[in-house]
Amino acid sequence: MAKISAYAIAFLLIIPSFSFTKEFKHDVIIFKRESKSRSKAGMKPVVFPHKFHAEIMKCNSCHNQIFKPILGANKITMKKIMEGKACGACHNGVKAWPAFHCDRCHRGK
Repeated sequence: MAKISAYAIAFLLIIPSFSFTKEFKHDVIIFKRESKSRSKAGMKPVVFPHKFHAEIMKCNSCHNQIFKPILGANKITMKKIMEGKACGACHNGVKAWPAFHCDRCHRGK
C-alpha cells in the first residue's frame, strides 16, 4: 500500500469544503423591452451572459454601483451606454470591446 503524505490527506479533506463554481439565479438575461429606436433599427433583443460576467469579475464590480441587482430595475439605453454608463462603464474599447459591435449583444430571439 502506498504511503499518503499528510499534505495529500489535508488536501483531500479540505478541498471538498470549497466550492469552485458559483450558482447564479440568472445565467443569461434577455432584455426584451421594446423601444421605438430598437424597433426602428430592426435590432434583436439583447442577450446578456450574466454567468460569464460573474465568473470573470466580482459581483460588486457592477452591483450596486452600476446596476441594481433586481430584474427590470435598470433602464439601459444605447445613449447611456455610449455615455459610459451602464454596460458602457466597461464596454468602452479600453476595459472591454466597444459597444458599437451591435451583433455581440443584440442577438436575441
